[in-house]
Amino acid sequence: MKLWSGAAVPALFVNKIYTPEMSAQNRKVVGPETIKKQGCFSENPEDHIKFIKIY
Repeated sequence: MKLWSGAAVPALFVNKIYTPEMSAQNRKVVGPETIKKQGCFSENPEDHIKFIKIY
């Protein structure tokens, strides 16, 4: 959550904003629910297989 939440803001990629400072600012507004929706956080391998098949 602490390290990757800043990258969960689509504007970083759409607007080509890649500075660490901007990512750190965005991290403050991204909550844990947003992160949970964008990744697979499970100890169950089947959950990861389902998640990967989406892509």
